[in-house]
Amino acid sequence: MEAKLPGFAVAADVAVEGPALQVAVPIAWPATIAASGTFTSGVVPTFGMPHVAVGATLSNAGTLIVQPYLDTAGAVAAGAATTQALTANTGAVLDLNSGKVMGSLTVEIVNGAASVGTLTNPIGVLQAR
Repeated sequence: MEAKLPGFAVAADVAVEGPALQVAVPIAWPATIAASGTFTSGVVPTFGMPHVAVGATLSNAGTLIVQPYLDTAGAVAAGAATTQALTANTGAVLDLNSGKVMGSLTVEIVNGAASVGTLTNPIGVLQAR
């Protein structure tokens, strides 16, 4: 079954399999992150989906950060951000399954090295059960 949520690019981003609805997070990921730099996504609507997973591989050590917000504008933080250390050239996943209400989120990837970091296989997934 295919469905379409407003603000998401194509119907293929939404899949209903068994008891869960899963949606790819629509983020324009960069190919690289500047030396000692940070990529911060725009505010991403979550449509009330309480489960988030974000993953990536960075060529340098760094940090992956997800900040949930109560509102859809990303103005009212819904608790502290969740972080996941990134080891150079090793895939990492940050799971945010707090069960708290959130209307949106932002994703940050911090390049902890003094050289440009190459970002590969970035993905974000929202899930409702």
